[in-house]
Amino acid sequence: VAGPIERPGNLLPQFRQPVKASSSRFTEGLRLILFGFFKKVVIADRMAEMVNVVYNHPGEHYGFSVVAATVFFAFQIYGDFSGYTDIARGSARIMGYDLMVNFRLPYFSKNVKEFWQRWHISLSTWFRDYLYISMGGNRKGKNRQTFNTFVVFVVSGLWHGANWTFVIWGALHGLYVTAGSMMSGIRKKVNSFLGWKENMPIRKIYDIGLTFLLVNFAWIFFRANNTGDAFTLIAHIFKNSSHWFSTSFIQTWDSFTISLVMLALLLFIQLLIRKSDFPDWAGKQPAILRYSLYMILLWSVLLFGNFGNHQFIYFQF
Repeated sequence: VAGPIERPGNLLPQFRQPVKASSSRFTEGLRLILFGFFKKVVIADRMAEMVNVVYNHPGEHYGFSVVAATVFFAFQIYGDFSGYTDIARGSARIMGYDLMVNFRLPYFSKNVKEFWQRWHISLSTWFRDYLYISMGGNRKGKNRQTFNTFVVFVVSGLWHGANWTFVIWGALHGLYVTAGSMMSGIRKKVNSFLGWKENMPIRKIYDIGLTFLLVNFAWIFFRANNTGDAFTLIAHIFKNSSHWFSTSFIQTWDSFTISLVMLALLLFIQLLIRKSDFPDWAGKQPAILRYSLYMILLWSVLLFGNFGNHQFIYFQF
């Protein structure tokens, strides 16, 4: 159930149809698998090294190290989970089946509600259809809608594990979404006062930055080994310490630099793709650009991939 969590209406009809081998499907599948491995072994597993240094020893790190490790975890879990999804979707496509897109640039969301429309889409829609709507959805008044929304997010936290860290993580997202809905009128007045129209770059940057900040704060609880570690890390972010600007999470500067360059490459590719799916987008590019990108991804995996016994994060849930 790591995803994509397919609906019978999409998958069963495909099982009933004869599967025909197709060179185009084979190529599209390989594109997804290559991009998935890049996300997993080059992004996620490299980021994990720096994240683990801080989160496995929370009492030893302060300020910048905690902030940086948390941001790296955001990209670790994205690379790990969306990479797994790409590999699964690519493998399925080679065999003749189409699985749904599970991620759509979640860290470019302008609010947390939008984040959940872009992150683990198959699980989000499953909770919406089978829990939120079953509880009454938005059909029984605003207060009941707020309650239903909050409960769904708490349950989604419990879905990840019977640990208070996951419950708090889910509750935070529930609070973000419900508070965002209740404060929408205030936000409109503030934006009007500032003269920030919807499509203005400064407003987009502010909204994306604030959403990324809120999501990262919640990731602290998701990644921490227990609630005590989570609160220690949060306290150490704000603690006035001579170690605030320490870079204790960096094992070697060469590895750190490579990780940043590879992360920049991922973000660049994602911005090029935008709302399209990687195999569809790549297939429409000129041959020289398409094959250059394939070679860059392949050599990045071979040269900079962190190979070893690194289990996919979502396999534990």
